[in-house]
Amino acid sequence: MKNPYTPPSSDVSLDDDLVPSKKWWKVFFWFFLVAECLSITSLLFDDDMVSTEMASEILIYGIIILGIFGFSYNKKILFRQWWGCAIPVGLTYDLYSIYAGDWSNSVSPEELYVTIAVLIILVGPLLFFQYFALYKYCFKSSNIWNS
Repeated sequence: MKNPYTPPSSDVSLDDDLVPSKKWWKVFFWFFLVAECLSITSLLFDDDMVSTEMASEILIYGIIILGIFGFSYNKKILFRQWWGCAIPVGLTYDLYSIYAGDWSNSVSPEELYVTIAVLIILVGPLLFFQYFALYKYCFKSSNIWNS
């Protein structure tokens, strides 16, 4: 007689062919790439833009976009520790950009509140998902780094 308390046998081997689908991360990558290209294009025509700020925007966001590409398309770019350092550098740059931004264009306090609300509602999720993708790329994508 077979013991009814024995667990069923199943194949629990790790298969490298099972890579999770990242369709929405690819959509996010292309949306983010287009948005960043439009942002840089608008900065090119800004008369008040300092060239060092423009260069740092292109450099830092170029690195962030490269990391999101590597994560969404399962590509090994540079090495894992690099992306662990890129996250705090990007966060520091974003916080500096928001803090050092020119808020004097607001005519009234209401206009300033609307600007802050738009930043929180639209830019906040973009910032969250870009750093979440870099975090997952660096720390949670062993299928990419171990191949």
